[in-house]
Amino acid sequence: MIQPILLILKKKKIVFIIRINISQQESISKAYACYDKANSIIPKQYDTWNEQGSALYQLNQYQKAILCFDKAISINSKIESACNGKGSALYQLNQYQKAIQCFDKAISINSKIESAWNGVIHRTTLYTLKQYQEALQCYNEAISINHIHSFAWYNKGNVLKKLKQYQEAIESYNISIFINPKCDGAFENKGLILNKQQKFMDSLSNFEQALKLKTTALRFKADSLFELRRQQEAKYFYLVAQGLGLGQDAYIQNQLSKL
Repeated sequence: MIQPILLILKKKKIVFIIRINISQQESISKAYACYDKANSIIPKQYDTWNEQGSALYQLNQYQKAILCFDKAISINSKIESACNGKGSALYQLNQYQKAIQCFDKAISINSKIESAWNGVIHRTTLYTLKQYQEALQCYNEAISINHIHSFAWYNKGNVLKKLKQYQEAIESYNISIFINPKCDGAFENKGLILNKQQKFMDSLSNFEQALKLKTTALRFKADSLFELRRQQEAKYFYLVAQGLGLGQDAYIQNQLSKL
């Protein structure tokens, strides 16, 4: 979320003061218009080009956002937030290797920019390019910068889960939950590991915690109940998951046929 800023623009002894608040989605278009006006008055302000790029990114206008980020970088090549923003936009356009280059550039400018360390792996390497060891290294770096970053601990757990280092993954999920008790994904993925380890009561407990926050764990809760031979409860939750259209209808039908 971009915080309110005060732009003071001077040209020919005229002072323009524009207050911009784009903390809410409906204000983003107005904010973009203000930044556009600011850049037409003083085109060499790299920070306003950067903010305009951020506004366009939030409007899902990724190509235009990249043009603004490029303009900011051309004025100030050391603006790491523009490199990071450009990387995010490139990812949205499926240009993954170029995105990584931008994130790497942001890190080379400021090695303590945790959003870039997270961006490299969350938006590209981890989920798309599947370079898990590199992803793990990047999350460790992000955590070393900010050890109470719940998102980094959660995604470190996801990498460890992919690497089948289940105990370490559970420990990362536990830390993520301790920092942010509303991290439903950590409860859900921890439950999946426990289910795989045939610790069905423990997995059930985690799925129930996840369900307090989000409905996606309904089928997983039904799976745990199925393994615990609590057939009526399992059937109920399979049917609820199916009714909500959460996907995997063929799998659910197969499970229901066994009850």
